[in-house]
Amino acid sequence: MSYQQQEDYEMEVNDCMVLYLEEWEHPHTYSRVESEKENSLKVDTRAYVVYDYGTSTYIIYGKRRDSRGDVSQDYTLYFYKARDVVNYFKYAFCDDNDVSYSMYSFNDLIEYGEVFDANFCYNDFYERKSHSKELFAYDGEKMNTVGKKIQGLLELMKKEATARLHEEQSSK
Repeated sequence: MSYQQQEDYEMEVNDCMVLYLEEWEHPHTYSRVESEKENSLKVDTRAYVVYDYGTSTYIIYGKRRDSRGDVSQDYTLYFYKARDVVNYFKYAFCDDNDVSYSMYSFNDLIEYGEVFDANFCYNDFYERKSHSKELFAYDGEKMNTVGKKIQGLLELMKKEATARLHEEQSSK
């Protein structure tokens, strides 16, 4: 690929920072153990967070495991402030459980300049997630100690999206 082709390609893609969080529940909190595999740590909640610069909102696309074995319903939540996203997770995640979080760069979510479609859901992220898109990850922290880090990452996502939008507008 020539330099010009690479430059044209970069203008077409929309790299989007996506924060992924998992809450790991400890085995002793389950009322039934079905196998040895069930004795390991389990994911209770998974969520992807994006900053939509078109609407100036943080959007959470999440899914919670149902301990009865039922299929859990996806949810989508909108917040204007990073602090409110962190507050949501402080309520949603148990303080005693472990939290893992990763930052991804997805370039196949939306076209540059578009807002996130109302039809987006958890699976739109889950199906695109791969190690090759992971920028960094941290495992095994407690929610009561990781809140400020997550808020900092959310604010970084907003600044990056805003800078990218400014860069695109100034290059026209």
